[in-house]
Amino acid sequence: KQLLFILSFGLGGIIVSYLCGVEVLSFIFKINLVPYRVEFCVLFMGGILLALFYLTQLLLIIQRRQLWCLPGVVSSALFVFLFANWFVYKIGVMGGAIVYAISMAIMLCFGVVFVVLFLKKGCKNE
Repeated sequence: KQLLFILSFGLGGIIVSYLCGVEVLSFIFKINLVPYRVEFCVLFMGGILLALFYLTQLLLIIQRRQLWCLPGVVSSALFVFLFANWFVYKIGVMGGAIVYAISMAIMLCFGVVFVVLFLKKGCKNE
């Protein structure tokens, strides 16, 4: 249920943010952000990936395996440390948005792998 909730609201949020999110932020901050519409959507997608990672993190904590969240976080931080400057230098704001989304995807991948691994391991013990 929570997975469907995150995905449905996330996809709905991306659609709404693409249609009017940048205009609302432009009005609030009194600066023209319309040229950054796609970048905003990429950042929003990264936020969805982060929410999904938090779901896997909670599942690991429930299984008392919270230390297994660390490899994903460290790998994500290492990726950002190694590639963020290059992406931003080459692509600008879109590069920063892409690095954020990729780093969230890295954490999510580790979280999913460990949750599946420990769920399979737990089912074998029963």
